[in-house]
Amino acid sequence: MNKQIPIVGITGLMASGKSFCARAFRELGPFVIYTDIIAKQVQEKNSELMLKIIERFGTYYYLPDGKINKDVAIKLFFSNTEQSKENKKWITDTVGPYVLDKILKTQKSFIDAGLDETYILIESAILFESGLNQICDYVINVKASNAIEKAKERDNISEEEYNNRMESQLPELEKHFDFVIENNYSSNVLKQVETIHNKIIAHIRMLNKPDNQITTTSKDYYECPRCEINSLTEKRMCPCPRGSCEAEIKGEIKTTVEVIYN
Repeated sequence: MNKQIPIVGITGLMASGKSFCARAFRELGPFVIYTDIIAKQVQEKNSELMLKIIERFGTYYYLPDGKINKDVAIKLFFSNTEQSKENKKWITDTVGPYVLDKILKTQKSFIDAGLDETYILIESAILFESGLNQICDYVINVKASNAIEKAKERDNISEEEYNNRMESQLPELEKHFDFVIENNYSSNVLKQVETIHNKIIAHIRMLNKPDNQITTTSKDYYECPRCEINSLTEKRMCPCPRGSCEAEIKGEIKTTVEVIYN
């Protein structure tokens, strides 16, 4: 039986503390992939991808030593114009598959090596925009109330520049998170990281239990046809929380099965 190696995504706004949290997770055991580092590496080392980028943006995208020209990249992707939005989408869509390939190869190597009780954590500011959330078993969001001020101070940018960089990201309301870390820059953050890590490890242990260690139990219950209350253990009057239902329960007996991992 192949062990399951889940992929967990961690994301957040600029300067929310996602990289700090990723390092905290790493101390607990998972292998951490920083997608911005991988994206930079493939853009500078993968000849096939480099040709695509040069064809789109020209040779000035790269410095003479083959490194990305940061000044050019900022103008191309964060100029608050329709063209820069198109450029940002193009580079995300074009580089994304190369990053994905690296992640999946890492996952496969872990599975082939028979590693147990671990997972891969991918840190990405554009986890949803790049589509990497689709390969994640869990997604963690890091929130910080003063992220804007932190970003302005850290990157020496104005609030307008911050907004320009954030404009290409989807609103948080359009994203689904399994866990949220409230980063108040205290030791409580580390406690939140540890709690989430323990929950993920518990899930991995459940997934990797041999089939012969799984047993099931079942119990019957009645369902109220009017209120849909389904936690009743015997036939009786429905205890409607609204206090107005007097429906006698005459529905069929239903069965729920509980899986127990020994």
